[in-house]
Amino acid sequence: MATYLVWSNEHHAYWKKDRAGYTPSVWRAGRYGLNDAQSCAATSGVRGRDVIVLAPESHRMLPLFSIPEIVAVEDTMRDRIREATDAVLAGSSTENGDAR
Repeated sequence: MATYLVWSNEHHAYWKKDRAGYTPSVWRAGRYGLNDAQSCAATSGVRGRDVIVLAPESHRMLPLFSIPEIVAVEDTMRDRIREATDAVLAGSSTENGDAR
């Protein structure tokens, strides 16, 4: 099952676990299933304010990250956020961000 993060373009941070605030850290961000992530993203009522992106560990076969993978996560997530935001504003979805 895929795991998602919710990014707030308003706060420039990820939603924390249980919708309890925001964090700039991808590692401290809350993990949500697709339905919960979509629900979170829809609460603002403003298209593109909050977007869902695939968590970096989603669909991994190995439970641990290598050092180069950890270093690359921030850039990967920044790209996913940009793609998801662009897709939401354009009214479509993306494979990596599954924006809605």
